[in-house]
Amino acid sequence: WPLQGDSGRTWTVMPNTPVRIGSGATLRADISADEAAGAPVLSDITVSSAGGGTIDGFAFAASGTINVENLPGAASSVYIPMTFTNSTGVANMSSWTIQGDGAEVSNRRLVVRSNGIAVVPIGFSVIIR
Repeated sequence: WPLQGDSGRTWTVMPNTPVRIGSGATLRADISADEAAGAPVLSDITVSSAGGGTIDGFAFAASGTINVENLPGAASSVYIPMTFTNSTGVANMSSWTIQGDGAEVSNRRLVVRSNGIAVVPIGFSVIIR
């Protein structure tokens, strides 16, 4: 579903309402390069722990909330494959509040990678394989 704008418009993407990006889906802002207001800003998104699709052409707010559906137990890490194209401020998500199925999670942190995000427990972990 592309968002389209006109020159000079101030973008607000459903403030205080999460945008859900399903696995395999693409959320794309279809704006011209000379758009005066710049890219629309996301500050509240919901993704599935199975995968979060593609976000194209958006800016990520300095602070926000990411809700992960079906987030596994507190001791588990989860990698969520996602693609971020033509987007700015993606690294800002590392400071966002994390929710698991709508409830705030304080014992995890978000790590932004080039091909997705990871939700990992805070603290020292040893993984033996």
